[in-house]
Parts: sequence; structure tokens; C-alpha cells
Amino acid sequence: MSRTHINILPVQEFFDKCLDFLIDMFDADCGMLIFLDHITGNLVVRALRADIEDDGSCPVVLDNSMANIVAEDVETYLAEGVAPGFLTRWGSLIPLFNVTVPLKVGEQMVGLLALGFREESFLAEEDLTSILPAASGYITLLLKHCQLQHETVARNLKFIQSLNKLMEAKDRCTHEHSIRVAEYSVLLGLRAGCDKVFIEHLRQASLLHDIGKIGVSDGILLKPTSLTDEEMIVVKKHPQIGADIIGNVESMKLLVPLVLYHHERYDGKGYPAGLKGEKIPLGARIISVADAYEAMTSCRPYRDAYTREEAIQILKSCAGTQFDPKMVSWMVEILADEKDAKGDSSMEKVHSGSG
Repeated sequence: MSRTHINILPVQEFFDKCLDFLIDMFDADCGMLIFLDHITGNLVVRALRADIEDDGSCPVVLDNSMANIVAEDVETYLAEGVAPGFLTRWGSLIPLFNVTVPLKVGEQMVGLLALGFREESFLAEEDLTSILPAASGYITLLLKHCQLQHETVARNLKFIQSLNKLMEAKDRCTHEHSIRVAEYSVLLGLRAGCDKVFIEHLRQASLLHDIGKIGVSDGILLKPTSLTDEEMIVVKKHPQIGADIIGNVESMKLLVPLVLYHHERYDGKGYPAGLKGEKIPLGARIISVADAYEAMTSCRPYRDAYTREEAIQILKSCAGTQFDPKMVSWMVEILADEKDAKGDSSMEKVHSGSG
């Protein structure tokens, strides 16, 4: 597993890739990574490769011998009859797990690696004394990496919340607009088949797409009438201002293109760079459609909100010029699903705030 690949995997895929790697390393027939839930005291399956079905989250009921492996500071546990310790929710036994390796983070026992072999002489003694402990260390590094990943996401979210509070203090409508844009952007990303990591980046960028408006004067931002050409020039600086703000945070640099280019047009007539078609980053094309729809269906100081159907017709008329046609098509599908779920009137004006 390359370091670059590991860095972009979501947590569940970390565990899946890790277990596949270890099974291949030891030529095992099956394997399992399980971790202790310190609240319930149960072990929880996080990755499983065996001839049984599992959804990746079933609790494992332990007998005393297996519970002790986690509770005590012991070395690699090897026995021919380990299987009875793995009683599953189906009331049957998971076969062939005859080697277990305790996993620790620091001095704390957190779970087990279990491997199964059909051959009696499944591992040489040198494997038990050197390779298996190394495998345990490999998983420990993986766990630490996952912890760092979670901490990075948490820091990013706190930073986003802080910026959004600043934006809310300046213009509550823009703050609320960004939240709704993020909701639609995530739905579009899912419709486009984007992976979990991309969806999270998309969500964060959507929340921050208008953060550059912090650098726009209140006189322009809150003006109750249409903006002049000179004022529009000032407003058009907000994507660059926003990109500069988040670009100073190392862990958020991946969000910069999405914030910077969300006002580009599919026909190349947008700003700030005049990018065209699929040269516009996918995330920016997604945010562009979500942003436009949410803005149209929100009241502005100088106009009423468009109805859902009116906004949809405008999106369709701008497909291929202002917007990516695929994004418009998916947005229309999302709005149809939303309408069916809520039972809203197609003529209802959706929001009272501005965006």
C-alpha cells in the first residue's frame, strides 16, 4: 500500500486495505480485524474476509478466554481451538481463526487481528516471533494515522465554524445560504457517484464558498437595490479572497479550487479565470448549480424569491452555457425527489433569506 494511497482513504477503507494486505502477506485463508468498544465491552468487526456474510459492524460476543486477550497485556496468542471465542450474532461459529494478535496503541489494548489457515503448519516459528509482531505494529501505525485524520477533520470543522460565525455576524443571510448550498452540493456529489473523501471536501468547500464576502463592504453586500457595474467588480473578488483565506490552512488547500472557481461558467465566460467545460473542477461545477438554485429560491432585498419550478426552468435554460448539463439534470432529479418527499407545492417560494 503506497503512502499516497493511504492518505486519501476513508477510515473503513483503511481497515479493508490493511486486512487484505496482511492476508496476502501471510497467505492466510481468512482474516478479521476487530476492535474493543470500551463503552459496551464488546469487540466490533471492522474488517472481515471469510466465507460468511457481514455488514462490517456486527458486535462479537466473547467468551472469557477471548475477553482476557484484550484485557490483559499478552503476547501473540496461538491455539488450535480459538474459534469458540468468536460467537457471532447468527449463533454460528466463524471457523478457522487460529491465530490472534493483540493490537495496542501505546500501552492500551484496543483489539485483535485474527488470521485463519486450513493447513496445520500454517506459520513458521520465525513468523510468530517476528513477522506477526511487525504486522501488529503496522496496524498500530494505521490506527494512529486514522486518529490524525479524524483530528484534522475536526480542526477543519472548527475553523469552518469560526469563519461561518464571522460571516453570520456580517450577513446572516449569506451564512444560511451557504448551509443550504452545502446540503444540495452533497446530494449532487452523491448523485455523481463521488467517493466519501470527495464528498467531505465538497461539503466543507460549499460551506466556505462565499467566505470571501467577508472582504466585501457592508454597503455593497447589504445593498437593498441592484448593484452597479463598479460594485459588481468588487463582489467578483470574493472567490479569490475566500481562496486566499483557506489557502493559508495547509489541511484545507484541497478546497481552494472549489472555492476559487465556483463562479466559472461552462461556456468559459465566468470568473475569475474564464475556465471552460470540464477544465472547471468537478466540485466547483457542482457548487455552481447548487449555489445558483439556492440563490434564486431565496428572497433578495431587491426581488422576491423564484418558485421552485421557475428556478428549475432557469437552470435548464442555462445548461451548457452557465452550467454543466449533467449537474443541471441531476439537480432537477434531486428537486423532484425532494418535492415528492415533502409534498410541497411546485409554486411555493422556498426561502425567505437572501444568498
